Amino acid sequence: MSELWTFQIVDFEPPAVPPDLVGYGVEARDGHIGDVRGASIGAFRNITPGFTKPVGSPLSPAQWDMWLGPAPQRPYNQFRVHYLFRFFWDYSGGQVTNFGAHHLDITQWALGMDESGPTTIEGTATYNKDHWFETPEKCLITYTYANGVKVICGNQDKATMPGGCTFVGEKGTIFVHTLNGTAVAVSRALIAILENFQQADGSVVVPEPLRAWVGKDKLVPLG
Repeated sequence: MSELWTFQIVDFEPPAVPPDLVGYGVEARDGHIGDVRGASIGAFRNITPGFTKPVGSPLSPAQWDMWLGPAPQRPYNQFRVHYLFRFFWDYSGGQVTNFGAHHLDITQWALGMDESGPTTIEGTATYNKDHWFETPEKCLITYTYANGVKVICGNQDKATMPGGCTFVGEKGTIFVHTLNGTAVAVSRALIAILENFQQADGSVVVPEPLRAWVGKDKLVPLG
């Protein structure tokens, strides 16, 4: 009887991180959970206008005009700038085109579909009843690939769809999520690596998931 197992992987944004780093961790592609039968992607964060106060200082008319750029002319709205711009169609598509874009990138690669894509896409959405913002308050999208694998992406609550990618295979599941470089500074990550992997002689053992990217097992001080 095959063993059913589950584990968790952390990857760093932005998407410019080389595929080797993501690929080393995404064991789904390597068959460790058998044939992948499906995947789900959670892209939820309760930071939409109405739930949070505007972040940053109000913009002057000149700044607002520069902010709009080629977007349609709109009266100044403090909820349309800084982080909250993501929730208006003129500029973005909500969390699915924010967090979802990163997770979909990982999923597409892990499924071996870099040269292809889903054959059908279906979705449902609900919107804020008070019109605080324009993009869906909740949505659920199903991407179906030619091989029958279905990828479910949505911004449901975290209990229903935890933020990140969950791959379901015949032998188990893998959960992969990212640490946003804007929230978890890369410099802090480097400090954490030094604190945990620096040796008495000053060398640093490269964590195993990073070795394919770094190209070395150990970093040795110069001189």
